[in-house]
Amino acid sequence: MDEFTDRHNSGIYHFSIIRHPISRFISAFIDICVNRAGKPHLTNKLCFACRGSLECFVPKLHDFLYKQSVHRPVNKWSLDWHFLPQSWYCDYDRHLDKYDKLIRYGRNDQFWTELVNMLGKRGVPPDLLSDIEKQLKTKKNLHATFDRSSEYEKKLMNNPLLLEYVYKIYHLDFVWFGYRLHATNTEE
Repeated sequence: MDEFTDRHNSGIYHFSIIRHPISRFISAFIDICVNRAGKPHLTNKLCFACRGSLECFVPKLHDFLYKQSVHRPVNKWSLDWHFLPQSWYCDYDRHLDKYDKLIRYGRNDQFWTELVNMLGKRGVPPDLLSDIEKQLKTKKNLHATFDRSSEYEKKLMNNPLLLEYVYKIYHLDFVWFGYRLHATNTEE
């Protein structure tokens, strides 16, 4: 029996927070390839030196991740892990069916309520739950990207070739986590 199964049978509750693949991609792209890579000392070190261009970046990301998936050597760059499919994490390939709960991320009451209720049922003290809920609702991430998400989502969704690349990159995320390609939500 492997370690995950041993822990699963011991009363540990396994949950994961997942995010729509396109929303997650757009957020990472804006944060890293537009905001950070726009700084002169980082321009050639991040995002394949594409300078915020989806048309340049997406095909290169596809090739980069394909090479990684077939164990071919690649020149890794800092922050590339933001673009890895979620299905590559947490041994989902072996243990997805053993998760008690997958919670879909969103910047909305439904997400906050679901997370806080789940934590409460797992025995998290009410005062800590209150702090968690307050932080979720009021804290703005220093690299928040939602104010520009719709602009880049439109660019992506209106380009069938780029959309095909993104779907290939995140195919397992769409399938395993039950997301639909054309049903994104940048309001997450």
